[in-house]
Amino acid sequence: MAFNGLYTLEEFGEDVGAALDVWGDSMEAVLNMGQLVQRFIGENDTKSLWTIGEPAKISSGLPGRKLLDGPDGRFRLLLAEYAPDTATAVHSHEGWVVIGIIEGSERYTSWRRVDDGSNDTHADLEVVQDHHIMPGEFGYLYNEPFNVHRQAAEEKGALELVLMKGRGQRLNHIDEATGDCSAPIELNR
Repeated sequence: MAFNGLYTLEEFGEDVGAALDVWGDSMEAVLNMGQLVQRFIGENDTKSLWTIGEPAKISSGLPGRKLLDGPDGRFRLLLAEYAPDTATAVHSHEGWVVIGIIEGSERYTSWRRVDDGSNDTHADLEVVQDHHIMPGEFGYLYNEPFNVHRQAAEEKGALELVLMKGRGQRLNHIDEATGDCSAPIELNR
């Protein structure tokens, strides 16, 4: 099966690049990119996404695909699958992330770091978002100090597009109860 859709990967990449050119890494850019992710999901046969790009290691351990790398390493688009009733570790990334749900649902929680970030082994966190994301909706997080989050796939699991700043490198895993930070797993995606 070949990729089947109206909104091509190339057009999507150009539109994401244009949003970043106009708004930089601002909230406006992230919200605009969320609408682009929704459009990409809505105008394409999402089953055919498995036929493009290359395999990617996803934190869930399930199959994933690296669909697109933006020019100059500005962004990366992944297809990610999460098993039913599983959650990622609480973690941070190098910058903003936009998630669009294709199938299933997830509870999406993000935190703001309320400490000054000077201690690499501890983070004090405050919840800023905690909601469910359903097919056709998107979740997001901004740059520091708002880039700490956890995705928890619900009873049917979740299939999603993940648009990330840079290559989406994780910076920390954070124990929600203690605030202890540890090195993240290297995903080599």
